[in-house]
Amino acid sequence: VPAIAYHWDFGDGTTEDGAQVNHAFTEEASYTVRLKVEGVDGIAAEGTFSIAVSGMMNWQFDFPNNRRYVEKEAH
Repeated sequence: VPAIAYHWDFGDGTTEDGAQVNHAFTEEASYTVRLKVEGVDGIAAEGTFSIAVSGMMNWQFDFPNNRRYVEKEAH
């Protein structure tokens, strides 16, 4: 059955709709991500998976390393 809608719940209080989404977790923890897909037949399919987020982000400002990417010009 073709899908007509995708609903994501990332388990951290945020949600998103769409077949392809991007999400960045901001805290180290284990999360349960839920996906609900609605089909043209009116029957929804649901699935879940767990993700463990670890690591630290560098929050200290460092101008040479904290700037917008600029593509180099071709010569």
